[in-house]
Amino acid sequence: MKLIIIILKLRKISSLRQMILIMKISKILFFIAFLLFFIHSNILAQENKDLSNKTKKEKKFNFKIGAGLYQPILNDSGIIFTSGTNSDGVSFSGATYDPEIKTGFSFLTSLDYALSDKFYIGLGFNGAFAKANFIRDATINNQINDGYLEEGGVENVHILLNFTYSPKGKGIKPFAKLGIGYVTQEVELGDVPLELTNNEETEIFTDYKNNGIGVIPEFGIRYEKFFLSLAYSLSFNKLKGEEVDGFTSSGTVTSQGLQFNLTYNLFRF
Repeated sequence: MKLIIIILKLRKISSLRQMILIMKISKILFFIAFLLFFIHSNILAQENKDLSNKTKKEKKFNFKIGAGLYQPILNDSGIIFTSGTNSDGVSFSGATYDPEIKTGFSFLTSLDYALSDKFYIGLGFNGAFAKANFIRDATINNQINDGYLEEGGVENVHILLNFTYSPKGKGIKPFAKLGIGYVTQEVELGDVPLELTNNEETEIFTDYKNNGIGVIPEFGIRYEKFFLSLAYSLSFNKLKGEEVDGFTSSGTVTSQGLQFNLTYNLFRF
């Protein structure tokens, strides 16, 4: 009888130990499962972060917009206005070509693709306009016009293929760009006041125009998304006077210009 009681007690002790052992094993397994879940969650978070960073790195297109000051630089050759009469019967004499050019403005946009962390290629637009006076002291229909005629202007419009050097990084960085493309140029000499032509719109002093190849080198600095630069517009062809009502302005003009621009990187995609 005592032996049976002892056996039963041993079985109870054994069952209790088994339960305790099972509980310990369960706690260990729960801890391991929690640890694995925690590690897995961190791995997923890191993968998402890496994917996000990779996505950011893949934003290779930049769209920029800018504006600035423009100072035309004109060189003329053989421009002489003596006398003449057009098909409308408007005559002139004694006109003096004496350019007085004002500072104007420039406007530019570009879409660039990143070839590396330093070099970009893209398409751009660069337009510049400035007001100017050209013809003074002309006698129109036997009436003397003291001073300049109505105001004219100088205009350059470029469509460019841009090659840009702009290293990434924080702080102030160097910036350089070379734009090569198609340019449309015009030098408008100004209209004759209507009171001198019996209210007839006429053009005696015709404009100088040119279409051809243009180049704009540009140098400056970049800070974050802002670019501050100096640009110089060049053209390889001379502007010639157009023919209007039998009149053609004599000589040729070379139109170049200096720009001081501020550009902002509007967005990346």
